[in-house]
Amino acid sequence: MKAFSLEGEVQNLIDELSSLKLSNAFSVLEWFYKTIDYKSMFEDKNISSYVYSTLREAGYQTMQDPVSDLANFKKLMNSASSAREIDVANALIRQILYAINEYHSLDTTLVCLIQAFNEKYNKQFAYGIMMENLKECIGEKIVYTGMKNGEFFIRRGILTYVSDFKFFTVNGEEIELFGDETTILTIESSTGKTLFNNNVSKEEPRPEKNVMQFS
Repeated sequence: MKAFSLEGEVQNLIDELSSLKLSNAFSVLEWFYKTIDYKSMFEDKNISSYVYSTLREAGYQTMQDPVSDLANFKKLMNSASSAREIDVANALIRQILYAINEYHSLDTTLVCLIQAFNEKYNKQFAYGIMMENLKECIGEKIVYTGMKNGEFFIRRGILTYVSDFKFFTVNGEEIELFGDETTILTIESSTGKTLFNNNVSKEEPRPEKNVMQFS
């Protein structure tokens, strides 16, 4: 697996935030998606304060009334077919700003919401990151779950090959990511890191039938 210097990667993320087109809420949430593996960086008050002030200066709001704001966000998520994507994005950013300002952290709930948002609205970006994560684990043990003919399964093995958005190979067996009979739901490393999380199958069964068009 590719080795990272935590300090170096955090610095890269901060530098990237500085160069983002901050008026684009989707780009901001893509950035937060990249920070998930380094979410402990927000425990540093200097970092969380910098991120908070940078986004506030860019015009983003924070929650004023957490109870009502959370309730409104849930309504947006539950009415996703009619809600404007930008409204969902801004509502999520309000929650993130409140958390890093008040608690200097991203809790599990927020991490899940950041993942879900990107995997729903920023599919090409999110699934591209997943392919990179998988390739970094070639040669290592993985645990993967899926559905085959309507039945759930969990398996383990050594990841030996990854074909972007198509299939991966474990112990010499080729496994489609978005098959007709078998659909992979999650893939995790031996350390428990989520490498792949399939939200496509929950809404649009095959990626070639939606906005992701990959050759």
